Amino acid sequence: MHSSQSSKGKAYGELAQTYQVMFFGYTVFHDRQDFINPFSVRHDIDNGLLLDAVKVLFVELSKLNEILKKPVDEMTDMERISVFLRYAENPEYRDVVNRVIESKEGLAVAGEVLMSISKDERERAIFRNRRIYQADQDSNRVTAERNLAMAEQRSRAEERILIARNMTIDGEPVEKIMRYTGLTREEVENLSTAN
Repeated sequence: MHSSQSSKGKAYGELAQTYQVMFFGYTVFHDRQDFINPFSVRHDIDNGLLLDAVKVLFVELSKLNEILKKPVDEMTDMERISVFLRYAENPEYRDVVNRVIESKEGLAVAGEVLMSISKDERERAIFRNRRIYQADQDSNRVTAERNLAMAEQRSRAEERILIARNMTIDGEPVEKIMRYTGLTREEVENLSTAN
């Protein structure tokens, strides 16, 4: 993401800061209390900071107990997103999740999708089957396109061989047949012996 920014006329250090956010449903850092642990790009030996423009955030959803005690309107966006991801499917936290969803438009959309596919096993199965069907359709389209391209290539090759065969029958020189059809000398000579 960082390197894909338009850098024309900008120094590397002027590019916008980018984040890679990884959510974990388990505890990664047992010795750290915070549920978000940011890291920068540093030198392996002397720990010198290489650049501050790229950050990697480890978000441990297992450490949200204290966040749940906060009123939703006092939560940061990252806290709201984390609460949603961790507790959206847990009926015990339905009230707080609903308040989180209502507080952020993007989460409202995610909540609608989640709730619509989580209503019952039948809905989840339908959703999975739609995704499988779409993947199958995409695969079939790619396969058909590939087969068509191979058929066209085969047809062109057969056409060149037919032209070469007719030119050979008419007594045209090998060099001329090669020039008109794009076949190699060996391919043209093999046609002559096949007749």
